[in-house]
Amino acid sequence: MIIKIIKAKIPILVARSVPTDAAIEMAKKYNVTLAGFARGTKMNLYANEQRLLFE
Repeated sequence: MIIKIIKAKIPILVARSVPTDAAIEMAKKYNVTLAGFARGTKMNLYANEQRLLFE
């Protein structure tokens, strides 16, 4: 999935499951914000979280 996101130049990927180590490394390399374990109002951030604002 991360390869498709990179090719489409989409800056943020939010997934319901855990990203692989390879996906995390690719997200860091290609400046994609990567979040996983998205449930309700919570999620884990794995790469390039500086793109998001927190309140």
